[in-house]
Amino acid sequence: MDKSPTSSWQLACWVGLLLLVVAGPSLAVQGEAEPLRVYLRAGPKTHGPGEHDHPRFLADWSQLLEKRGAVVDGSLDFPSSAALAKTDVLVFYAAEGGTLNPQQRQDLDRYLARGGGIVALHDAVCGNDAQWFKTIIGGAWEHGHSKWKMGKLGLYMDSMEHPITKGIPHFDLEDEIYFDLHLDPKTHVLANSFHTVFDVTPQLWTYEPGSYRAFVSIQGHFTKTFDHPAWQAIVLRGIAWAGNRDADLFLQAGELAGLRYPPGGPTPPAQAKESFELHPDFEMQCVAWEPMVINPISVDWDRDGRMWVACTPGYPYKEKFTGVAAHDQILILEDSNGDGVMDQRTVFYEGLDLVTSLVRHENGVIVTAAPDILYLEDTNGDDRADTTTVLYTGFGYGDTHAVISNMRWGPDGWIYCTQGYSGGASRDIRGAADPSKSLGSIRNGLLRFRADGSAIELVSSYGSNTWGLDFTPDGELFFTMANGSHARHVVLPERMLAGHRVGGVNSWKDIVDHRKAFPAFHDGRISYLQIDFVGGFTAAAGCLVQSGGAWPSEFDLDHFVCEPTINLVHRDKLTTRGVTFAASKPRQAEFLASRDLWFRPVHLRTGPDGAMYVLDFYNQAAVHNDTRGPKHGPTNAAVRPDRDKLHGRIWRVQHTDARDMSASLPPDTAGLIATLGSRGSWQRRTAERLLREGPGTAAVPALLESLSKSDSVHMRLHSLA
Repeated sequence: MDKSPTSSWQLACWVGLLLLVVAGPSLAVQGEAEPLRVYLRAGPKTHGPGEHDHPRFLADWSQLLEKRGAVVDGSLDFPSSAALAKTDVLVFYAAEGGTLNPQQRQDLDRYLARGGGIVALHDAVCGNDAQWFKTIIGGAWEHGHSKWKMGKLGLYMDSMEHPITKGIPHFDLEDEIYFDLHLDPKTHVLANSFHTVFDVTPQLWTYEPGSYRAFVSIQGHFTKTFDHPAWQAIVLRGIAWAGNRDADLFLQAGELAGLRYPPGGPTPPAQAKESFELHPDFEMQCVAWEPMVINPISVDWDRDGRMWVACTPGYPYKEKFTGVAAHDQILILEDSNGDGVMDQRTVFYEGLDLVTSLVRHENGVIVTAAPDILYLEDTNGDDRADTTTVLYTGFGYGDTHAVISNMRWGPDGWIYCTQGYSGGASRDIRGAADPSKSLGSIRNGLLRFRADGSAIELVSSYGSNTWGLDFTPDGELFFTMANGSHARHVVLPERMLAGHRVGGVNSWKDIVDHRKAFPAFHDGRISYLQIDFVGGFTAAAGCLVQSGGAWPSEFDLDHFVCEPTINLVHRDKLTTRGVTFAASKPRQAEFLASRDLWFRPVHLRTGPDGAMYVLDFYNQAAVHNDTRGPKHGPTNAAVRPDRDKLHGRIWRVQHTDARDMSASLPPDTAGLIATLGSRGSWQRRTAERLLREGPGTAAVPALLESLSKSDSVHMRLHSLA
């Protein structure tokens, strides 16, 4: 179990990691008998100002490496055999670096045979014999075959544990990519890029054919690239690694610390806040971030106000297809000093195979992780699950963004959740109450089930996907559709249409009067454009009906939904219209929008304090399947290099004039009954659940007495439940 007793879990974690990283190279340097000898093979300048400035590289990097302890030699020509004899690492940054005469090839072969390292940057991979040169450095450019593209590009780390790229996230920079290169199959790719969604192209790699090490970076077109902190660190590490030294030999402590948030990459939480355009009556606070949470997908709270979070760094893959052990987590987060920031972290359970949601139940949590709905229970009170019960099984997962998810306790004591088109394979559901009995088929739609594994049924059917549902205080059920309609109301349960459906009658009604969204910015790269329902909702998620009790009444019953593909949270006002509702936008500007591409809100919940909590997947990639037709994997996820596994955020959005709300519930039955009349939805719903799980029917006399003395609508509704 990971449980930090300190008041600053984040700081303790990162300081510890930093000390390990800094101490490592220090010991390595002390243990090296001789400094690393580096030869910089540059060449004449080509191209325009600030481009392919090989002589400047020779001057600048000679000085840089010497300051870091290397012995440096170099020239604008290929080194002599005598110079090679005094070299540990040969660094190429010159046009046509692979064009060597027979004598130079012989000298290079002898140098490599004795274990000399080689590094090639940018146009140094070009030459007059690509098939030969790829056997030297692992990959090479062939004139008339290979291609380039210049502009804003992403470098996406493919090997997170390699010494050269360890601790460095994906980042963007202005430079050039090469593609259609000739690569040796023994090449170990460290980072990719893509110029179209169809072509993932290696940009950083290592190559170890036997006696020596080679490292290649395709970037380096612009002189300014050599000053980019993360790219510079990668090259410095590549040189040290090629020389069989500790990869961090040439890096300083401040540089190591800065690798976590490089320019063009993820933004530190404190700075990310500056990218938000938020409704003027509200304020935001980041309450948890990486490494405390990675790819958070669902949240709930226990009676003491502790935050329970499901994290899915395994998304979008399943263990059976990748061979990687399932490692999704359920965390318990606590704020020990009352500053609003989570600083204690307990791993309640680790090893879920693509978890999609959780709700609190008795001594643990119920989670969805297709094909199963599981109850993870702590039987001895140590905040760690020690018993796993399969409540239901048989759910489809052919497409892992179309599975069971988004659970909510309903006012009727059932748990409600959603299922997308993977429901086509959910044809034989079995429950824990009687595993020998089939509960039948549960197709696409909203469903509800008993927490004891005894009953499950479809509530409302639909096509496509939905990733959110919520209830109003009086029990009206709303949900969000991923594509097109971002708000629907369940008018009647599906069972009332069974065998009586006429034409295209549905159990739900599309209630929105608008389709367009207004993001704070647009990233014009093809990899980050909306694919379907452009300009509107193509990944609507995280339905929330505001009834938290802390905000002014003008926000009561407002409907909120995330749109992660365009980095925003949308707000609608719900008004009655006959037996159903209408959802209208109160202003053109979005409730919350970000200029940070990485901001990917996927889930919303009202917390004990009445605030809205936004789960931010914090990722460049916000797409599962891609209808444009690139390669897809076995879970129907598009193959992309930019799926991040290092980051995640949880944001608290609160009104500037919010009422104070109790963050914990009373321990006794009478206190819980009184809480049913609270103005806060979390308080009411949690008290109802605790009464049902605890005293149960024994509380009925006290409930009846309270009902006779109360005129609270909330008290009446939750007492009847």
